[in-house]
Amino acid sequence: MKKRIHMIGNTHFDPVWLWRWDEALASIRATLRSALERMKEDEDFVYSFSAPAVFRMIEETEPEMMEEIKARVKEGRWELGEGLWLQPDCESGGGEIYIREGLYAQRYFLETFGMTSDTAFNIDSFGHPATFPQILVGCGMKNYAFVRPDEAAFHLPSHYFIWRGLDGTEMTAARAFDAYPPNLEQQTLLPMLKDEERPEHSFIVFGVTDHGGAPTKADMATIRRYRDRGVDYSRCDAFFDALRNTDLPTVEGHLPVNFIGPSVNHTEIKQNSRMAEEKLLRAEAAATMAWDLCGKSYPREKLREAWADAMFNTFHDIVGGCCIPSAYPDARNLHGRAMQTADEIAHFSLQTITSNIKMPGKNPDNAWNLVLFNTNGVDGRAIVEAEAQWAWEFPWYRDGLVLRAESGEEIPVQIIREECVLPGFRSRMVFEVDMPAYGYRAFALCQKGGRPYMPEANDRREVSIGEYRMRAEKNGGVTLKLGKKTYKGLFKPYLRRDICDTWGFNKTTYERKKEYCRLLSASVIEEGELRVALRTVCLFGHSKIEQTFLLYRDGMLECRYRVLFSEEGYGVKLALPSLEKSPTVTAAEPYGYTARPASFYEKPVGGFLSHGEVGVVSGDIFAYDFDGESVGLSVLRSAIYGDLRNEPLIPRSDYTYMGQGETHGTVRAFFDSPTPARLAREMARLMRPVTVVDEACHDGSLPAEATCLYSDGEDVLVTALKLAEDSDRPAFRAVDYAGTDSRVSVTVFDRTRRYSFRPHEIKTVVGMEEADMLERRDGEV
Repeated sequence: MKKRIHMIGNTHFDPVWLWRWDEALASIRATLRSALERMKEDEDFVYSFSAPAVFRMIEETEPEMMEEIKARVKEGRWELGEGLWLQPDCESGGGEIYIREGLYAQRYFLETFGMTSDTAFNIDSFGHPATFPQILVGCGMKNYAFVRPDEAAFHLPSHYFIWRGLDGTEMTAARAFDAYPPNLEQQTLLPMLKDEERPEHSFIVFGVTDHGGAPTKADMATIRRYRDRGVDYSRCDAFFDALRNTDLPTVEGHLPVNFIGPSVNHTEIKQNSRMAEEKLLRAEAAATMAWDLCGKSYPREKLREAWADAMFNTFHDIVGGCCIPSAYPDARNLHGRAMQTADEIAHFSLQTITSNIKMPGKNPDNAWNLVLFNTNGVDGRAIVEAEAQWAWEFPWYRDGLVLRAESGEEIPVQIIREECVLPGFRSRMVFEVDMPAYGYRAFALCQKGGRPYMPEANDRREVSIGEYRMRAEKNGGVTLKLGKKTYKGLFKPYLRRDICDTWGFNKTTYERKKEYCRLLSASVIEEGELRVALRTVCLFGHSKIEQTFLLYRDGMLECRYRVLFSEEGYGVKLALPSLEKSPTVTAAEPYGYTARPASFYEKPVGGFLSHGEVGVVSGDIFAYDFDGESVGLSVLRSAIYGDLRNEPLIPRSDYTYMGQGETHGTVRAFFDSPTPARLAREMARLMRPVTVVDEACHDGSLPAEATCLYSDGEDVLVTALKLAEDSDRPAFRAVDYAGTDSRVSVTVFDRTRRYSFRPHEIKTVVGMEEADMLERRDGEV
């Protein structure tokens, strides 16, 4: 049988990269017009391109072109081969946003073209997590095409293989022999045709890359010349179908790249991406609770549009920090629109509920009630910070406070420094309270009297709470004594020289030498029964690193950092040492986790990480390295924007460096050998914290406490609560973080059902019935 080379005509289009989106829009309009012209010139030519984010732009600007595309899709010559919203970065998100990439892309294809895609064509992304096979198959795709990592970065037994995910889900994956070669005939086709060892079926992606451009007439003429040798136009689905009966090796887990940049660059865009995802999940949960408790209509279209904004910015070069500086105000605005929409939906929904609650407070005894809403799937202890207003309508108040439930239960509060720094005008407090998952509790805020203790200005470097003690170290960070155990150098900031380009094409790691800061000051700023706080300021060159260390009575350590940075060509890290040497780090991936051995390469982390008996959670750390003894949590890098380093840099002083100005974040550490399931729960508490509504005293039809969802599984986390896309049926997502078979009982709006989870399963439930991630139950199309 003649061996076949499948030629996949495609345009690798970066809607934002070394240009902004408006320029790219003009380019892709011209590109798609050219592709349609090539179809008229060659009746055998087949083209594959289908990013819904781009198609929506075409609908807005050239609807008549969109009609031509629909016609070509219908006749089979234009393939919907991408499957996802817009070739995303696959590492930095929390998990749900990738399911939405598939859900909303496939819905768009079905509504626009009457069909869905069975392939995720994700050629240019920087790494592919072990959870992706389950997510992609759950979204109706069975094939995966990619180029990175290449063989130098990650050895594969074959270009084509069965990719087995963390949970055991399998799909067919293929790394292209070549993609977008500038000289198709000499560079790629002739060497392949001479290779007698090549497989029976192989594929090449041809076309124009980056800024757009359809497959060229020259490349098409080359393909026609070699048809008699098995070279011909093809589609992704045809190529993968040809592999079905071949014996393919199996590759398990993460497919990593070794670039330093995309996982570390431009911290702000990554923080905004994660925050947008979490705010949208909060908005959906709040809107679902208001729908159930108050009959409020569910804002599906607003939520879909906000998800579309957030998904656009998951494009791998945008969230990878690989674009020019002028592209990032656009991205910031797009995230802002998504987050503002989400905040409005959430607060309108929650305050619809509070307006109907019978408040525990009574006029004129209580100025305010605090209604605490938990919009994540974790019940139990929550740490809450809140403020209340005293001046004008009520007497000035500077004394102690207590929260009192309708049952008479009292929650003590610790007074902390208010944000507005006008003493007595507002009161800020922190307290610990048990909260139901996806529920609320209302408390009367009662004046207690008695002067709360607030430390005066001091130069203290040590503070204790119970049997726990922490002390500031001379180079920053803290030493923490927890009973008989002592941890040194926790969150110590250090720098390493960074001479890499934006991606890490020219060099893949920082320089090895660690450079430490100088401690300028340390002071105790909080001392209470719930927590104590130590604030340090360190200097490095012309930069300043401020850290506030919060030690809680249960031993949790929280580091809030603020870096005012002005150095060029450095990476900033926080140290995470351990008492015991451990051969691996367990790092979160989207809706899962993976264990990795020591490596000086930057590795992505998706929200939590454990090393030895220490575990951390953070929505602000997206990469780390691990030398076998300690972990370096990556805070920022100050590489040059858009530096491909194809040629030596021209010496000059006006390059624009990322990482300049203010970078801030929070990391929480736990020291009891926390499991991945425990860390996933703590991550949910950190990223989707309790929302506080200050509410006046009034009557109402709703009780002072309620919950909309309850799950009895400690290791299975409910991550999303919403209404289904096509009906008013409650839907939820749940993820097993234990890695073992389990059975979990879930109650949603007074309906209860028990579900079986296989290890690492991501389960979707619609109307209490199991469904795929497109929200289709068995038998539904």
